Amino acid sequence: MNISIESISLEDVDSLLAFELTNRSWFEQHVPPRNESFYTPQGVREQISEYLSLHTKGEMYPMLIRSDSNEICGRINVHRVETDTFSGELGYRIGELFTSKGIASKAVDKLVAYLISETKLNYLTAVVLCTNLGSQKVLERNGFSKIKDIANYSKLNGEVKDAVEYKLPLS
Repeated sequence: MNISIESISLEDVDSLLAFELTNRSWFEQHVPPRNESFYTPQGVREQISEYLSLHTKGEMYPMLIRSDSNEICGRINVHRVETDTFSGELGYRIGELFTSKGIASKAVDKLVAYLISETKLNYLTAVVLCTNLGSQKVLERNGFSKIKDIANYSKLNGEVKDAVEYKLPLS
């Protein structure tokens, strides 16, 4: 499947809300749940507005992953952008129906190419739960290297989870 990545906009509120609602239980198996207030048109609009404000300040790159038919199949962001080190942290989520199709790998590749050509970032980091082997493979396929283990990184569904931090130079 061919995909594209594009900057998020306020025009995406309805389609993004539908995507998030459809995949809510899927995502909550892998990441801590969002606040209930997010799952409304106003909640999604507020998040998009916040992300666009951060993007304007150069502190975030919020993107959507779309299929050939323009359907949202995921989200990919660079957040926690540090202007002193020219670094940022990669995060993404792929809808359940779109997993195991190479979409995450393609999206990371496209985002890295965009960051190299359009930004001054020197490197990306990413933190992945130890149990998320699929995301670890995606990062490794895209040239990320493991840099450290993180014990007790987060609590998910009542269990404390360890994680791995990855890094990718963008030069």
